[in-house]
Amino acid sequence: MKTGSYRPQLDGLRALAVLAVVFQHFAPSAWSRVIPWGGLGVTLFFVLSGYLITGILLRGRAEGEKNGSRRRYFLSHFYIRRALRIFPVYYATLIVAAILAIPPVRETFWWHAAYLSNVLFAWKNSYFGSVSPFWSLAVEQHFYLIWPWIVLSVPQRRLAAVFIAAAISGLAFRLGIHAAGWNDIAVNVLTPTAFEPFGIGAFLAWIEFTHHENFSVIRRALRAGLLLMPMALWLAYSRPGSALQMVVSSLAWGPLFFWLVAGSARGFRGIGGRVLQSMPLVYFGKLSYGIYLMHNLVYSQIHPRWDGVFPGLRGLIALGVTLLLSGMSYEFLEAPVRKLKSVFPYHLPQGRSV
Repeated sequence: MKTGSYRPQLDGLRALAVLAVVFQHFAPSAWSRVIPWGGLGVTLFFVLSGYLITGILLRGRAEGEKNGSRRRYFLSHFYIRRALRIFPVYYATLIVAAILAIPPVRETFWWHAAYLSNVLFAWKNSYFGSVSPFWSLAVEQHFYLIWPWIVLSVPQRRLAAVFIAAAISGLAFRLGIHAAGWNDIAVNVLTPTAFEPFGIGAFLAWIEFTHHENFSVIRRALRAGLLLMPMALWLAYSRPGSALQMVVSSLAWGPLFFWLVAGSARGFRGIGGRVLQSMPLVYFGKLSYGIYLMHNLVYSQIHPRWDGVFPGLRGLIALGVTLLLSGMSYEFLEAPVRKLKSVFPYHLPQGRSV
């Protein structure tokens, strides 16, 4: 694996994740009863985030220790670069939705502005319709705030154990609040519940960083996870629609996502690799953040106006509008702002000090 370099198949994987979420929201509900497409898409996003962010932090830590760069400098630039990537389109979408009075954005605006959507949803036991995807964006933001301090502070020799413990703690938290009788939405959206896929992605990043091109180590870790998959799948789907399914579903699919992210990072060969790095899928992956942000807001406006239209066609119309808006957002807002990230490199140029 070429760590730190651009790997187009990861963008292809992002595209598949966001399309799974869109399918969940746009397709007739009967098509999602067996496979929870939206939940799988979000879980895959979390594994990707755990992998990519942990990789950045591990490389930053190593280069800082080697070159004597200060941790404060690295952290400040990490957070600035994250803000440049996330905030402009997020707050632009939120403000436009409030101006257009798309319900319930105005009523819940400050919860989303403060990245506390998941807390609101858990408290009220509701996904609030058009803004339902915002819970996972809040969870991602909490992860960005917490995770760098863990990766940069824990002794190197204990990092793997910490990442595994994080994954186990996510599952334990889900089981604990389910046993305590909390509502099903709380079981699914509170930040600690996402530490399982984040930990899976982080563990993969650690293996890649410490063993470099030795893919056999990843295969051994994958085999260990695959041993759990049949039992977890049975637990997850023996009671479809139950809270138990939500509690263990990410455990069931975790090994598959581990394999997908590891293989995409290394580069799948054959038809799978060609599909993942095909131009349309890679471009959809670049638009994935905007698509994820906007798709349910768009659908909430199209659905009542096209109520008599066949649901599949209605979903295609909403998808077309979403792609148009997210493409404009990417070309005219996201891409120009992201160029500013070059002003904030992770490490000082040689010869400079702070």
